[in-house]
Order: sequence, then C-alpha cells, then structure tokens
Amino acid sequence: MSHNHCSPQEAASSAVKWNAVLAIGEAAAAAYFLNIGFLSETFHNAADSLSFLAKRRAMDTEKSKSINFRKIGAGIFIFGSLAGIGGAAARLVENGNEDASAAAIIVATAAAAANTRVAFRAHSAEHLDHDHIVEGAHGDSKTHAMADAVTGWAYVGGLAAEHVFPIAGDITVMGMGAFSVGAAGIIVRRIRNTKD
Repeated sequence: MSHNHCSPQEAASSAVKWNAVLAIGEAAAAAYFLNIGFLSETFHNAADSLSFLAKRRAMDTEKSKSINFRKIGAGIFIFGSLAGIGGAAARLVENGNEDASAAAIIVATAAAAANTRVAFRAHSAEHLDHDHIVEGAHGDSKTHAMADAVTGWAYVGGLAAEHVFPIAGDITVMGMGAFSVGAAGIIVRRIRNTKD
C-alpha cells in the first residue's frame, strides 16, 4: 500500500508556519479572554516557530553545524516552555482564574487540533515501514511536536476543569510548561549523545 508522506524538511517548515499562525491567533485569544494560558501559548508558539526553524536549518547542514542549530532549537523550546510556567505562577499569586467559557474552550480545542496536525506531519514524515526515526533534527522535531500536541489537549482539559476546580487552568499551564521542559531535556540529552 502506497503512502503519501512529506519529507522531514517539509514537516519542519510546516511546523514553523503553523506555530506562527497559532502565536497570532492565541495573542488575539489572550487579548479577548484575558487568559494567561493563551498569553503563555502566544510566547510558546512564537518560540516554537523559531525552534522549528532552527531544527529545519539543522536538517540541511553538515553534522557539526547541525548540532549547533539543534542546540539553538532546544534552547528556544526550553525558553518557550518556561514562559508558560512563569505566566501561570504569576496568575496563581494574584488569585486570577482562566476564562473557561465555551468560546475559550473552543479556541483551545482548535489550537490543540492544529498542534496535533503538526505532530502527525512530523511523525509521519518519511515514516515508511514503521521506522521510528528519533535521531538528528528530525527526531528533535518529532519529540517537540508530540509534546506540543499533548500539552494542547491538556490545556483544553484544564479549562474544562476550571468549572469544578477554579485554579485548574493555571495548574495545567504550569504542568504543560514542566512537561515541555522535560521534552526539551530529552532533546538536549539526545544532542549530547550525538557522536561527531
């Protein structure tokens, strides 16, 4: 059976574009709903766009330069993840709550679906004979995109839980940031174990 898959480079380029669009959309959502989660995701997705751009660049360069681009991508991923933790912590200190209206949950769901699409493209790029490639910049992109999909759906759950547990959204955003830092840590470890 023939499969139509994109290249890892196309998947990374698509991730750059999708994350830029998500950053703009979530900035608008942050302004409208005044949700720290959307504001954190604005910074996170802007950073993700740059991180995927570095990963994309790493795919087309020689190994010594590729590692440098991969390190830049991982560093930006960590920075974007920490934005979520900091924003949610600030909201908890000031006793604020996330807007958990149906409209906010719909926007969060759309963003999670977009992140899932990016993750699917990254995972299925050159995914022939079920070969799970986790090496190099392509592996970095897959790990990053999968973490974004997981955290996107976690935020949807956190907003829904706000109706029962008023600080659930903020706690979820902090957890999302911590999860993303952990995913970035996996990428950093993989880079450090790369042989020249």
